[in-house]
Amino acid sequence: MEKVQELAFKLHDLLLNSEEYKKLKEMESMLNKDSVSFMLLKKYHDLQEKYSFDKTEDMLKELHKVKLELDNNKNVIEYKKAYKEYQLLVGKITDIVFEDFSNPSILDRIVRAK
Repeated sequence: MEKVQELAFKLHDLLLNSEEYKKLKEMESMLNKDSVSFMLLKKYHDLQEKYSFDKTEDMLKELHKVKLELDNNKNVIEYKKAYKEYQLLVGKITDIVFEDFSNPSILDRIVRAK
């Protein structure tokens, strides 16, 4: 068990030092530093919260308008790209690590069928 945990910590460190993670953190920092992007994200989040309580057509239009601005914001686009690349890496690792556990054996399928 100790060896498995040790390897998990090593994998954690490797992920933290991966180019994908570094790029994600760089893009996250850029979003936080860019006042236009940051304010758009904040406005969108605030509108989402308001919309959950006040589902009017005007509120929905405003939400869509801000979402469109976000979707066309260069820094948001770059952040989404970096996030997707990082998620692909994590997904591949998850598939490799848990491949044997996600495919039930024939015996498991027989037992479940009963």
